[in-house]
Amino acid sequence: MNIIKALSVFLFFILLAIFPQTTASSALNALNLWWNNVIPALLPFFMIAELLINIGVMDCLSIWLTPIMRPLFKLPGAAALAVVMGFVSGAPTGANIAAKLREKELCTNEEGERLIAFTNNCSPLFILITISVATLESPQLGIWLLLSHYPVNLLLGIILSFFAPKELIAKEKQTISFSAGLKALINCPRLPVGELLSNSIKKALGTIITIGGFIVFFAVLTAILEETGLLRWLGFLFKPLLSLLGLDPSLSEALAHGFFETTIGIAKLPQSQACLMEQTMAASIIIAWNGLSIQAQVAAMVYHTKLKLKYYLISRVIHSIIAPLVIIAAMPYIQTSAFSTINIQPKLTPLILLAFALGTIIVLAITGLYLGKTKKTHTI
Repeated sequence: MNIIKALSVFLFFILLAIFPQTTASSALNALNLWWNNVIPALLPFFMIAELLINIGVMDCLSIWLTPIMRPLFKLPGAAALAVVMGFVSGAPTGANIAAKLREKELCTNEEGERLIAFTNNCSPLFILITISVATLESPQLGIWLLLSHYPVNLLLGIILSFFAPKELIAKEKQTISFSAGLKALINCPRLPVGELLSNSIKKALGTIITIGGFIVFFAVLTAILEETGLLRWLGFLFKPLLSLLGLDPSLSEALAHGFFETTIGIAKLPQSQACLMEQTMAASIIIAWNGLSIQAQVAAMVYHTKLKLKYYLISRVIHSIIAPLVIIAAMPYIQTSAFSTINIQPKLTPLILLAFALGTIIVLAITGLYLGKTKKTHTI
């Protein structure tokens, strides 16, 4: 295995030397994407997540949100942060928070693996602006892509809860109350404010730099594969899938690029000969799959834990099959939809989404406390 890895690295190095201009231009484009899009979209969420975890908010939410998360997903209350942040900011935020929860032993390995499977979504900013407006030039399609993406992931999370081993669910009873959660928050050991902020910023920046490295690597890899013609051969493998869905075979190039990197695959859609609806279906497949680049980022977030990606990878395959079917089912309603008059993307910014995420967590906490109050004790 080590020999194969060494040969692969050596071959990649040779290809870099053979195609220096392709390497340089693709790396520069990837860095621009990382600087202009990824950092503003993800860095605030990583910093806030680090702070919330380090000051003990997760211990608090683990109590308050248990009445919501256990019945729905068979997950501890603290997992709500990964769900909300993952759905609002995009991958690999869910994996990053899941790893933090596992480190603090706020979830088991099995729970963390299920949590990763459905919380590493495509960013709503990317769907509503980059895909629907900049690429497909139809804002209303962004809403339908959202409906083919987020509800399916939530459904996968609920379905995975049926596979949760009963022995992994703790049997002790815990009082669900405001005072119990507040006590957990107060008793959580914490660092001085200056050191706390410093550590949170350093960890968040380290994570965002790692993500940037993966984006550059896969952008260069995809460009070289395209230069050598290997990507064209990979595209042939997608033609049976396109034929099964009744889609234009020219979309195979976009799917081949999207197999490696989501952004590049989406950018290739207008270059096909397919109609707008077929491009939308292909876009739903690409964002559901996540691309090997995002999958590698998710793996990097959890490599230091014992969390495995079996549920995550299976969910990506299932989601890639279900997503275009949702678009097919919605086709009769898309052209006459009331969504055609909705234009919300100019109002969306990473900070507004962050405020929405924190507000959602507060609402969930209040709901959890209310549900916990109706039952003096709750089995977790």
